[in-house]
Amino acid sequence: MQVVADSVDVMNIFPFLRNREINANDVALVVIHGMCSRVGTDDNAYRATQALLRVPPGDGPITCAFGALAAALPQATVVVSATGSHKIEAVAKARIKQRMTRPVLCRTIAFPADSEGIQYRPEANGPMPHVLADAVPLALIAVGSCFSSEEDFFGHTELQMGPLVAHAAATDRVILFCGEFTCTHSVHMATYCQNHPVMPRPLGRWLEAETMKWNDEDRSYSYEETVAHAEQALRAKSEDTTYVGMHAANLWVYKARGLQTTNMRAGDAWFPTGDGLI
Repeated sequence: MQVVADSVDVMNIFPFLRNREINANDVALVVIHGMCSRVGTDDNAYRATQALLRVPPGDGPITCAFGALAAALPQATVVVSATGSHKIEAVAKARIKQRMTRPVLCRTIAFPADSEGIQYRPEANGPMPHVLADAVPLALIAVGSCFSSEEDFFGHTELQMGPLVAHAAATDRVILFCGEFTCTHSVHMATYCQNHPVMPRPLGRWLEAETMKWNDEDRSYSYEETVAHAEQALRAKSEDTTYVGMHAANLWVYKARGLQTTNMRAGDAWFPTGDGLI
């Protein structure tokens, strides 16, 4: 386990992966907690970009972060969560693509708390540590390839985070905790995995990367190609590329041709329907 202080743009996670020599297909689990989907540099310029692109406030950044991570990390189980009085609005109303290649749900997350004091709580890592009054997150979840049945850890109104992380760790693949509210969580979860080992299970079917038609061509594009397209367009206009992730996520989620979306609510059945779980 490595704790990295780098700022990570979860809407454009490719530079971080390349710098750390991580293959996107090797990520088993990624967790991000908090209202700010651009971790570490949530400044006025970011908000201005969000307003310029007319990304909806509240659930908009959650929608973009979830869609971007699920598209960028094909094999990963993606968990994007929030706490507080606005968590229902921020998470449960997020728009989810009906064409997603993985099962998706919206669940309350339950965390382990045992006699050794291992707790998963939204603790900040800044100079003024604090614990949020509402320590029960609500999360959007896209299921990756290392879970083979609904009974693994899903299917109820709550998702058990401890066993989920332990199972992902047993695959010997990469787990990413992004954000100030998840760095501490990674330490808690590592300790939990040491004390609660699980037997490795075979991976499910190999998932293909999602593609999307976001222009008038017949070709479908991956999310990485969408980021590259957005960056090229910004450079052609001599505009700042700092928040290219927001541009790409906005294009991917809200501007895709023929896009159909749905809203998830806590406790809803699996979505999309069809072949069921992996």
